This record gives sequence, structure tokens and C-alpha cells, in this order.
Amino acid sequence: MEQAIDSVALEVERISEGQRFTTKLLSEGKGASDSRQSAPTGALARDRTT
Repeated sequence: MEQAIDSVALEVERISEGQRFTTKLLSEGKGASDSRQSAPTGALARDRTT
């Protein structure tokens, strides 16, 4: 029973690490694409309010 719990805990940790990695990649990619597609400040403010 203890070995099964340890195995599940290890797999949960691996899944969590993959989630953190994916989130980091997606957030870095979003920042990079935002800098390449710079829009005028007024357009960004207008998009946020609609």
C-alpha cells in the first residue's frame, strides 16, 4: 500500500512539473508575440474595454 501511494505521489509531482513547464513556455511565448505585434496604446486600451 505504501509503495502504491509513493508511486502515485511521484506521478503527481511529474505532472505538476510538466504543468509548470508548459505554463512558463506559454507565458514566455505570449510575451514574445506581444512585443512583435506592438499596437498603439489607444488601440490596446480600447480593446480592453470592449
